[in-house]
Amino acid sequence: SSVALSAARQNLLLAASGSDVFGFDLRSEKVILKEPSSRSPGLAREEINQLCIDGAGHLAAAAEDSGAVHVLDLNTWRLDKTYAGKSGHDNICSSVAFRPGRGWCLASGGLDAAVVLWQRSGRGRKVAMQLDGGEDSATSSGGPQLFNPPFVHSIAFSPDGQTLAAGLGDSTIAILDGESGIQQQRLRGGHGAAVAQVVHTPAGLMSAGNDLQIVLWAGKSPSIRVSHHEKVNWMAWCDGALFVAGLGNDVVAYEGFDR
Repeated sequence: SSVALSAARQNLLLAASGSDVFGFDLRSEKVILKEPSSRSPGLAREEINQLCIDGAGHLAAAAEDSGAVHVLDLNTWRLDKTYAGKSGHDNICSSVAFRPGRGWCLASGGLDAAVVLWQRSGRGRKVAMQLDGGEDSATSSGGPQLFNPPFVHSIAFSPDGQTLAAGLGDSTIAILDGESGIQQQRLRGGHGAAVAQVVHTPAGLMSAGNDLQIVLWAGKSPSIRVSHHEKVNWMAWCDGALFVAGLGNDVVAYEGFDR
């Protein structure tokens, strides 16, 4: 259901399947990796939706259907801590991200329309996403998704960790302060349906929506818009290209955004 790579551990590929997490050694000469070098069976109680690795390559976080976030110690391959409880999610935890830079912070987003900023101690700051009534949102009068809740489908920290982008079900993107969670901006007009993915790239913030549109943002406004042929499940940036995985069998690479 998810894979993750780390610049700090270039030979490690993490993969989640069901409630299990597996580690594969990329130094293997095999083209298809079948036998994991490490594993953590039953790390989660329910289906894992996303994995991420911290900047140092020591910890991995897993967001799961129960709403909990589990942190795995990659040095021992044992559960480090579970983040849940009153300040956690009341519904599916769809996304998770470690904050880059100084200090320890883990963010998670869920289908309870909330973002939680977790401290190392386990204390969380829950930030509820509010319905957006802007003219360009999918919740505005006559829109295609009237009263669609602002479920959090994807989150991404800026490279400096100062802000956190949250792709929401009402077609908008919330830009939050990376430390306090206070909303700084609401990006509108990029999508006509739920925002499925957000990712920070050298070209800027990019988003993909269920309206089959991929958008590069310049400040508060869409700068470049590309029509994709299917709904997007995942996006990643590498070597000047945006790689897009959709509902089909293909991974499509787009170039030229950073020119």
